[in-house]
Amino acid sequence: MNNRPWPAYLVATLFACLAVFLAIFVTPPGDLPDETGHYAYVVDMTKGRPFPLLGKAEIPPTIWRDIEGVVDHHRKNYIVQHPPLYYGIAAIPYAIAHQFTEDKQILSRAARLVSALSLGLLVLVLFRMLTFLGIAEGTALAGASLIGFIPMVTHLASGISNDLFLTLMSALATLYLVKYVVDGHIRHAYACAFWLACAGATKMTAWILIAAYVGILLFEMRKRGLLWIGHALAVSLLSVSTALWWMRRNIYHFGDPFFIHGSHLKQKVFDYTLLDFFRQQPFFEWLLYHFYALIGFSGYCQTPQTAEQVQRLCHGVKLFRVEGPSYWVFTALALVCVLALLAAIARNAWRATAVRPEPKGWISFQAWASSLLGNGSVRKLLFVLLFTLGTAGVAFALMNSHNSAWRVTALPFGASFLLAFAGFLGLASVFTSDQPQHRLTAYGPLLLTLFVALLFYQGYKAILLTGSPHGIQGRYLLPFVPLLLASFMLATKTFRYQAQLLFVICLGMGWAYVNAYATYVIPFFQFVRI
Repeated sequence: MNNRPWPAYLVATLFACLAVFLAIFVTPPGDLPDETGHYAYVVDMTKGRPFPLLGKAEIPPTIWRDIEGVVDHHRKNYIVQHPPLYYGIAAIPYAIAHQFTEDKQILSRAARLVSALSLGLLVLVLFRMLTFLGIAEGTALAGASLIGFIPMVTHLASGISNDLFLTLMSALATLYLVKYVVDGHIRHAYACAFWLACAGATKMTAWILIAAYVGILLFEMRKRGLLWIGHALAVSLLSVSTALWWMRRNIYHFGDPFFIHGSHLKQKVFDYTLLDFFRQQPFFEWLLYHFYALIGFSGYCQTPQTAEQVQRLCHGVKLFRVEGPSYWVFTALALVCVLALLAAIARNAWRATAVRPEPKGWISFQAWASSLLGNGSVRKLLFVLLFTLGTAGVAFALMNSHNSAWRVTALPFGASFLLAFAGFLGLASVFTSDQPQHRLTAYGPLLLTLFVALLFYQGYKAILLTGSPHGIQGRYLLPFVPLLLASFMLATKTFRYQAQLLFVICLGMGWAYVNAYATYVIPFFQFVRI
């Protein structure tokens, strides 16, 4: 590309234009997860209500269009539990369009443009991150493009939702996290903290990512005594500033810093263990299928029809998941996990190069941990223990498959636990290697493993509270994708055929993407247009 990465700008523009096309001509109004609530939040912003209160904010029945004879029933808007950054930005194109028209169809599509633009910028940020890590520009562009071949991603980019904007904020934070781990310049730590603060002002689920990234920043920080303490405090406070502000608001109004819709629920299911949940609920299948493509919501209720048709068809939500083409994606994910695993083993964590002691008066938790585990026997023992734990996890998962089509089920299970396996082995690299790129190879699968474990526990808690699993949404994994992508690209960087491997994966995922939209998504949208 001769240091002029115009192909990256072209690909990013194409993905953004695709999202705009889907937003205007394909995705019906309200057919994203909770899009009606997200849109009502944006409208509140433009009407001088920047911080609508959970329990009081409402969703007007004519939010999408004026329908004669509609019952004047206002639903409570539970989406206002989210911090306001995305909605304030999405209100800008809405307010501009409102100066020229009152047409609700045009106004809603104007608000959708922020998500579409976020997808294009996301591809660019991922490309910049990978080229910084020394990945060849063509290969880096292929890796950055992978996220655009996930139907769920372009589906979210075609509507009013904070998920793609949050993923962009997370990618920017990851870009500077990667830079800080590699070169140690403190300005990159502050840049990472700033984007983490933006993520914290976008969605509460980002707070988990903030905690993990702050932990990495402090673990990697190398400064003299008091200077280390000063920078550590400043970076930490900047990272969590918006989260602390939103917690304070929740405490003021509700008495609970983590108050969300459903916080009032009391436990109704007893004598149900985590092992029961694992064996009886297809958590990993749901998570991966929903990550790839969970399409539709309630947009089919937003078109003007007779009361009889509305009563007959508009009951609850209507959605489906793409299962056919996703089999290729699961295969690709399993391949990615195997490669990450092989890379972790090939690194031979117990053979990491000797750690040079830090200058007197300097503080570095990473150097201390590496020195602590500098003994070869300790490194080998740690590796064997983690290897055994990972192997047992994979075997246990496959033996407890509860889908009759076990070959299909085995891939989600196997991919998930191979990734967890790589995460376990990543612990060895994180604590023993003095090579920044080795540690970055480990951070991605390690953090995703911890987040999936937490999400698993939240699904278990949902069963105890409601009697059925809730919140198992694959889109919650998106903020962790940028670091996972960096880990995978670094893990395969030394492979002779990395570029060819990426080409095959892109080709397969591109075919699966076109197949998903042509065979499943667009016919579904045509069906739900009453």
